[in-house]
Amino acid sequence: MRLIYTSFNLILFIILFSGCNSKSENATPTDQFDTKIQLTLINEWKINSPAVVPDPRSAGVILKDTSLVLADYSLNTINRFDKQGSLLQTLGGTGRGPAEFTNITDAAINSNGKVAVADLNNARFTILNIFGDSLDIESLDPGWHTRLHWVANQLVITNNPFKEGASNPSDIFMRLYDPESGEKEAFFQMELEWGDSVPDDQKSCTFCGLHFMKDLVFFTSPQDTSYRIYKINPQTNETLLFTRSGIPAVTYTDKEIKELKNEKQRMHQITGLNSKDKIPTHKPRFIDFFPDQKGRLWALLTPSEAEAPVFDIFSQDATYIGSLRAPQGTLSARYIPNHYILFIYKTEDPDIWKGGLYKFLDQR
Repeated sequence: MRLIYTSFNLILFIILFSGCNSKSENATPTDQFDTKIQLTLINEWKINSPAVVPDPRSAGVILKDTSLVLADYSLNTINRFDKQGSLLQTLGGTGRGPAEFTNITDAAINSNGKVAVADLNNARFTILNIFGDSLDIESLDPGWHTRLHWVANQLVITNNPFKEGASNPSDIFMRLYDPESGEKEAFFQMELEWGDSVPDDQKSCTFCGLHFMKDLVFFTSPQDTSYRIYKINPQTNETLLFTRSGIPAVTYTDKEIKELKNEKQRMHQITGLNSKDKIPTHKPRFIDFFPDQKGRLWALLTPSEAEAPVFDIFSQDATYIGSLRAPQGTLSARYIPNHYILFIYKTEDPDIWKGGLYKFLDQR
């Protein structure tokens, strides 16, 4: 697959509303919930294995046997559990040999059983096959905040440049890797403004979510309180804004603000740097968002403390379709192709990981 390398200037994050092709609905939080989409629980897991997965940060499900995969960033391992939560296998471990890792920064789990792992210190990414001995090891292109994204059977690699000067440190480089041919090719550079005159919350999208479709069209959103998700076509530079008005942002509780202040003080003690950023009063707008196989956008809104999270669902052309309630206690959600969503739940015990696999049925 041969792609043309293009770049896209995104001023003050991704243009202001007037610069985008957008559709906005005058909507309220009490809009329709009859989306004709139904969530059905397939399986739930409760993993209480702190010695095996003390720091599980990436999760996915292999559909062949409904097994759960957790990547542990502390032990540098890939762990697979059966439907009952029993450990089936552990791959990886700390080291510099084949299938070993020294500093996992991201792991992407494909539902077909392949797991891609980015290893910063070893400057490489590795593709493991859960159901076989095949191993694919490739060097990582220079950059930080490397993220991996499966698009069908190909891998999108995104990161930011290491050095200031050669390119803005806020720019995001995107490359496509084909495991079959071994070819890795740049296809897009998302340029973001950088400088003292740019507000901090608009300076960079370094930690913004990126979610790709098969044709490499992707969705992204600023990590602020605004209701904005952008659909960007890297071939044409066309941008479409998904938004709704009348949806209030959720405020942090007094307890949460205290926790944020304590964390800021802790980071100051560790780094010696005193951040000038103010403690926010409102939470980021979205927990997660992703497109499904029909190109519809699912936007999981941040709920208030007593409410269950809700998906706002949009058509491909950014028309609001309706809303759908997510399971109570949802912390995040991972879309799995062919109508599945893996929900990760909040737990009071940090040693316990809980999640549920749901299938959604479109009754339209």
